[in-house]
Amino acid sequence: MPARRSHPGYLLSLAGGIGLAVDLFQPWYSFRIPGAAIDQADALAGRFGQFGGLIHQGVQIVAHTNFKLSAWQAFKVIQVVLLIWAVVAVCLSVLSLLDQAQGVNRWITHAGTVACALIVFRMVVRPGPTLAGTPLLHLEPGAWLGLLAAAAILAGGLIESVASGPRARIKAPVPAPGWQARAAAGGSASAVPAAGAPAAGAPAAGAPAASAGASGTEAAGGWLYGRQLS
Repeated sequence: MPARRSHPGYLLSLAGGIGLAVDLFQPWYSFRIPGAAIDQADALAGRFGQFGGLIHQGVQIVAHTNFKLSAWQAFKVIQVVLLIWAVVAVCLSVLSLLDQAQGVNRWITHAGTVACALIVFRMVVRPGPTLAGTPLLHLEPGAWLGLLAAAAILAGGLIESVASGPRARIKAPVPAPGWQARAAAGGSASAVPAAGAPAAGAPAAGAPAASAGASGTEAAGGWLYGRQLS
């Protein structure tokens, strides 16, 4: 039974798919109001008279409040797409590791590419409102972990694509066991004549002797015939 080839790329994409699916429920963003806006609101609190103290307390509460949002809470559609591609990567990797599917590396590569592109887009263009051009949602480690998991899916697919390239698929034919011995035996038997058999093109043994005997018999018969005539 042939040994099963190892698939490090599928193992990597499997780990990346599981990590991405779990990471979608971890904090990706934190909600914080910029310090400049808090200082400005605190400075304006004195203009409201007796309500200035309440405004000042509210500003301090908001300044020390840090809301965290997961990808599932911050997004509307992208998290569903990421989860689908994560599940696809996991299922195809498992089937390939069990030798139940072949040639799925391109789908895994596609899944990793789409996931990386979506995550990078949402890291640059963050969801939620902005204040004076500054986004109120700040990146948390969960976003970077999600990008790392998506990159693992992509890397696993690329590794398997290289391992199963055209050069890896071309294999020399495996001869049947003992064909060299049979070929050698057949060649020697055809090249070397059997013992006692005449070589090709050579007259058979005893042919010269038979020819000489026939000539002597004809000569003797002619001599006797001439004696009778005389």
